[in-house]
Amino acid sequence: SDQVQLNVNVFLRSAIQVLFTLGFMLFLSPKLAASCFVVVPAIVVVSKLFGDFMRVLTQDAQSALAKANSTASEVVSSITTVKAFAAESEDSRRYARGVGDFLHCQWRVARAYFFYSSLTFTFLPYATYCIVLYYGAQLTRTPRGCAEHSDLHCEIDASGLVSFVFYMQSLFAAFTSLGQIYTGLAQAVGAADKVVSWIERTPVMRTSTMSPLAPSSCRGDIKMD
Repeated sequence: SDQVQLNVNVFLRSAIQVLFTLGFMLFLSPKLAASCFVVVPAIVVVSKLFGDFMRVLTQDAQSALAKANSTASEVVSSITTVKAFAAESEDSRRYARGVGDFLHCQWRVARAYFFYSSLTFTFLPYATYCIVLYYGAQLTRTPRGCAEHSDLHCEIDASGLVSFVFYMQSLFAAFTSLGQIYTGLAQAVGAADKVVSWIERTPVMRTSTMSPLAPSSCRGDIKMD
């Protein structure tokens, strides 16, 4: 719920920014605007795979952290027993293993996010810039000879191409915000799935209201000495 409340305003702002920016780009050049979405299928597929991976990895991180915290709570609550049996070193190793598992999950998250951000926030956008600039340079000379003859109108002029590039930067910034929101929501859903699985887990001992766990006969004796 915190993730939704935190990101809903950013999501709405980014969505409105995408719509208006895309409208201006279509007004300048529909052909050039269509070329911006060449890499969109790749970004969508990579984001979907990364979101599913982050959802599973967040569940593993929650389990590792819960195990480490349960070990610490158990030791602190019975510290006198631990000291009586001289089990400090063993419990320290147990806690270190739990924290190590959690740290390993966080390293996996960092590595995955590095490749995801490098691909979707750096490589693919700059590849799109190259495609748009190359295609835009061709449109500034389409139809042939439009730059030399004033009676012919080019598909887009130089000033329009510069404006289009600036609009494209704004569009990619909005898409970057949407990608970050999706990543945060995927992590939140992974943590929520772990909590829901604990709540809805099937108990080992099954009981019913018709046959409660009670002895068939109960008898007690009281003696006063």
